[in-house]
Amino acid sequence: MKSDTSVPLVTVVLTVFKRTRYLAEAISSVLRQTLPSLELIVTDDGDTEAARLICAKFQTDARLRYRSNPHALGVPLNIAKALFEARGKYLAILNDDDLIEPDMLKRLVTSLECDPSLVLAFGNYKVIDHEGRDMPNLTHELMRLRSREKLLSGKVDQPFDFALRHGLMVGMGCIFRRTACDVNWLVPEVAGAYDYWLTVNLARTGGGFYFVSETLMAWRQHEDSESARVSPEKPAPEVFIYESLSRLDLPNEAQRFVKNQLANYLNSLGCHRLLHEGKPSAARHAILQSLRIRPRPSGLVYFAISFLPANRRLFVMNLWLRFRRKLG
Repeated sequence: MKSDTSVPLVTVVLTVFKRTRYLAEAISSVLRQTLPSLELIVTDDGDTEAARLICAKFQTDARLRYRSNPHALGVPLNIAKALFEARGKYLAILNDDDLIEPDMLKRLVTSLECDPSLVLAFGNYKVIDHEGRDMPNLTHELMRLRSREKLLSGKVDQPFDFALRHGLMVGMGCIFRRTACDVNWLVPEVAGAYDYWLTVNLARTGGGFYFVSETLMAWRQHEDSESARVSPEKPAPEVFIYESLSRLDLPNEAQRFVKNQLANYLNSLGCHRLLHEGKPSAARHAILQSLRIRPRPSGLVYFAISFLPANRRLFVMNLWLRFRRKLG
């Protein structure tokens, strides 16, 4: 694997916003890579003293560069700013609470260097808790849900279809070709779902995907993680993504999948707005959009609940959700 020693082979963009508890561990996991030709850009969307001080502890390693935004831009634009400064032939994106295995970059770069038709390479991951302990049951369940437990190392068949259905987990623990990536894909509307959006768009370029079955990354599950965040607009990024995809000329099967996902996330958006927002009209709008695509009992229930008085709405919603959980 030969490269110009003045230009890093890989740029790792590490995002941080106020939360710095795990930042030093994340940085260390990048700087201990067995692939020496890399640069690490820590991009701070909170412009915090804590993040600067942590990065200063690694100041003897010239591969690390800290940058910050004077005003918060949101996850996609924060990443975009760093990608504009990236010099690597390949790119990787890491969150401040995740870890990568020492051989991750070397294992994935090798695949892309050997085959110019590939645009992305990704590996398996595991789930860890707030103290870094393995969570094998959760790891196994996520692998099963994302059809990863039977996936063999090698080129992925039909990368666009695979990205469309499983891209959420492809975007974790991956590297991709810089020349295949359009930074303008990173719009504010995709928010925390930027990894799925990037994966789908990379697949749309026509390039191939390569899978390495080894565990190359650790995704941390904790109370401050994005997955634990409560917000009335939490499903909104997926709604934006599937609305955007629904306007494309896709094969019939892919179009059906997109429409079904759009209906699911609109329904979920309506549910979230009823639970966490005081404006039932906004919830009703999302639910109606979902029902127009695919009528379903839960949507009709949410729509009816949206007309209840505020003091009864939350009680009935929670009662309905408990009932659905019991049904499985």
